[in-house]
Amino acid sequence: MTTILGSEYPKPPEAYHGEPDTRRVIRGRNLDPRPSQKAFNHSPDGFAWGYGGSGPAQLALAILLDMGLDEGDALRLHQEFKNDIIAPLPEHFTLPITKVKLWISRHRLSRGG
Repeated sequence: MTTILGSEYPKPPEAYHGEPDTRRVIRGRNLDPRPSQKAFNHSPDGFAWGYGGSGPAQLALAILLDMGLDEGDALRLHQEFKNDIIAPLPEHFTLPITKVKLWISRHRLSRGG
């Protein structure tokens, strides 16, 4: 169970869930921005989505790293992932893991990765 704003509810790991009031992203647990910030610190303030700025770039990098991409591939692909997937997300979002996996597989193949 994950607690957000005083209420408990499960967030299944089959998707990323964005909660704008807290700027948290959850995939069964809170997604930690620090590993992505260590790779490239776009946004010391953490994650954002719904536009093409630094917070969405941080989220894009964090999701790609969380999905198991090595740092080099994640850094190479995260700006395009931001533009394609993160920037269009609505205020409250659910991003299925299957959609992320499909995007990764298509972009790795098209880049020879």
